[in-house]
Amino acid sequence: MAENWLMEADKLYKRGRFEEAVKCYDVALKIDPEDAKVWSSKALALVGLGRFEEAVKCYDVALKIDPEDVRLLNLKGKALLKLGKFKDAIKCFDKAIKIFPKGPEAWYNKGNALQARDKVKDAKKCFDNAVKLDPSIRHPLR
Repeated sequence: MAENWLMEADKLYKRGRFEEAVKCYDVALKIDPEDAKVWSSKALALVGLGRFEEAVKCYDVALKIDPEDVRLLNLKGKALLKLGKFKDAIKCFDKAIKIFPKGPEAWYNKGNALQARDKVKDAKKCFDNAVKLDPSIRHPLR
């Protein structure tokens, strides 16, 4: 049963045993390849291993299953940032913002991507929005 493999993989992930977790996620996906949660969990384990390209591919599959999942869009965007693919990351964050404009995480992440591209004014606006939505967020440009 896929759920058993997912639970085992999640335990391994929490212990930092990412390579073993990926193997368990793979078994779960053989049983149920349409489970977006397993794809996203596998992607997180791959990120833990520094395998960002593979993680992005997993996020792509998860987003085909659940294209409106703001969390997945943010995670994919963050993996793209690690790869230096700022334009693609910004597209992910923009889509997340379009779906859930009151979500501070996408605004903050977009600010990081814009700052990395030396678009400081635009980044500041994004950080301002994130802080407005969640005052507990620290503004990196202040």
